[in-house]
Parts: sequence; C-alpha cells; structure tokens
Amino acid sequence: MLSVSDSRRRRAFSISVEQLASLVVSDLLKQLAKLDSTIFRKISEQVAREGKAINWLVGTLFRGEVWDHGRVGERKRSEDEWVFTDGLLDELVGILRDRVQRASFMENVPQMPDLASFLFGWRDVLGLEEPKKWVDEFTQTDEGFLDVLNRLRSWAMGDRVYYPLQRSSVSAFFDYDAIVERLNNLENGPHRKTVQELKVALSQGRD
Repeated sequence: MLSVSDSRRRRAFSISVEQLASLVVSDLLKQLAKLDSTIFRKISEQVAREGKAINWLVGTLFRGEVWDHGRVGERKRSEDEWVFTDGLLDELVGILRDRVQRASFMENVPQMPDLASFLFGWRDVLGLEEPKKWVDEFTQTDEGFLDVLNRLRSWAMGDRVYYPLQRSSVSAFFDYDAIVERLNNLENGPHRKTVQELKVALSQGRD
C-alpha cells in the first residue's frame, strides 16, 4: 500500500499508455464527428456516463480537453483542435460530476491505479473542492496520509531512476508546512521507513 505504484515504475521506461490512448480516442471521436454528429454525441455521452476506465477518463482524456479549451493551464488550443465544443464539454463534465459524486464511487477512489492523475484530473475537470475534501477525509489516518503522499510522487531519471515528491504536487491538496511537520512527528513511529523515504523524496523535488 505504501510503495511507489507499479504503473509509475513502468512509465519511467516507456511512452505513457494513457496519453497514447487519449490521442487515439480523440482522433477517432474527431473523425466520427465529421461523419455523423448525432452518433458522435451519443458515443461521447456514453463514454462519459459508462466508460469503465474512469481513472483515465478524468485524469487524462477530459483533463486534456479542459486544458485544450483553456479552462485551466496555459495551453489553450484553437477550436479546430478540440474534440468537443464548449457546450458539449459542459454536458459531459456534468455527467462525470454525477458519477464521481456518488457515495459508491467515492469508496473506490483509493483503488485507482494512478491516484495522482485522477486527483489532478478531478481538480481540473470538476474543481478543487471535492478532491480536496476527499483527501482531507482519507488522510485522517496515518496510513491514508502516507499512501496519498507516496502516490503523488513523480519520477525522474539521471544516473538512476528516482521518485521525487514535488512541492507543487503536495501543495495542490495540502498545506506544505503542515505536511512536513506531520512527517516529522511520524518519523519515530511504526511507519518510520516510509516516512524517511518520503522526506528524501521531498528533498529531491525541484519546485
């Protein structure tokens, strides 16, 4: 539970499967929109409402789209590069919000294969309030706290692969100074090894 995810280890040596899938699906949807706008809308709604890979839908596909629309970040693209119009994107985001707010869904968030991408997608697509609330509640236990921090770690490669914990990643959901203080308080407890690894990861962060 308290280790760097296997998916992150794989991505250190390969192209992101999630990004590749997003490019393929986006291109297919764009082609479908040109061929039949009615079917395109129906399929888009079905993807948002029933798509099984919710971690990828929120954390990659729709997060990328809201960035492309300029709703967050600084990479706004021209409209001819969008998959969805502004109006349709609003509708699809509403469908995703309904899915994510269900109590049964919330129970499954800790099992997300890439929790970090989901949390950042949740924030960017649906707003900070709900993911921040989930993080606050889940990290009430020391195990939950350490698990979330571990899964917010990124990867970097120099003479070796290592897994830093960037200040910006922590600050997105936590008060940074409070996190450092809590880690210090846990250092001599039963999770000492994990705490020490996280403190090293924080020192390796570049922002």
